Amino acid sequence: MSESSTYNNSNPAGSLEESLATLLLQSASTIYNDTPIVHPVICMNAIKNILGDVRDSPSEILLTYAGNYIAGLKPREKDGKVLEDMPENGIGTSIFISDLEDACQQGDAVQVQEEAARVYLAADGSPAILEILAELALQNVEDNGGFIYHCLRAFAFKPEKERVWTFVQCILHTIKKQPLPEPNEGSISGPNELGTIFLNCEQPIDWITVASVWRLWESEYMRLPGFKREISHWISNQNTTKSENPDGSNPDTMVKFRKEGGNYFVKLAENIIQSKNQVVERLAALEALRFFVKKIPIECLPIVAKKINFLMDNNESR
Repeated sequence: MSESSTYNNSNPAGSLEESLATLLLQSASTIYNDTPIVHPVICMNAIKNILGDVRDSPSEILLTYAGNYIAGLKPREKDGKVLEDMPENGIGTSIFISDLEDACQQGDAVQVQEEAARVYLAADGSPAILEILAELALQNVEDNGGFIYHCLRAFAFKPEKERVWTFVQCILHTIKKQPLPEPNEGSISGPNELGTIFLNCEQPIDWITVASVWRLWESEYMRLPGFKREISHWISNQNTTKSENPDGSNPDTMVKFRKEGGNYFVKLAENIIQSKNQVVERLAALEALRFFVKKIPIECLPIVAKKINFLMDNNESR
């Protein structure tokens, strides 16, 4: 990778932020061919969020793992070629977002790159293009919901203009792996049903999606109405039947974390890393559970505690 991700303990706050920003950019720059839900950018943003609990004394285990994980990935090297090859008269005086949307729907990789470059250059590198692509990707919430949330937050950690195109390419290379459906019609379903959907989810991979779309719904992005349209459609197709008397586990540790914070999730993340089993997916699922501990009604914490026990006792997350 082009930038060092070495962590310097002499200035914990400043060097931690710098190291995480580098790792997040590198995670968005990698060649990646697996499913979106275990994309490196999800893993790095999950680690960043968990480390937020111990900013003054960050976990060396988490930081070392993050650096080693990224170092083992191959970076893309031709992100800028389409920009360099775009003739000045190719940008045009009128740029239509619909042309980019149509190209993505049709799955024409070359046309997608050209239309994205036109929008990016015409807008002078504005990060607004990331939201345009995010809305398109959310036409398939099931596959892309977790990826889009974490990708947008990874960019937002250091939203510099020169980083925009890297994240544009990250999204484009990810959504081209599966055809996008047509835009969905919204439904009356909303965030009030997300808690029940999560409680009904048995697989860690699904926790990542639910936690992500919930946070997207409560975001302040300019294209939030489009996000909500796609998310509401997805919600309307989920199991929103409340279970009666669901089993749970002792939630005392969760109650304490909810009230006082602390390193509870950091220690769990360290255990996952040291297990060397399904690390990327389990870290992402753990970060989702961390969100739910803070978000859902306190009387539901025994169910979250049971899910945490399941995650820590089972190495297979899919």
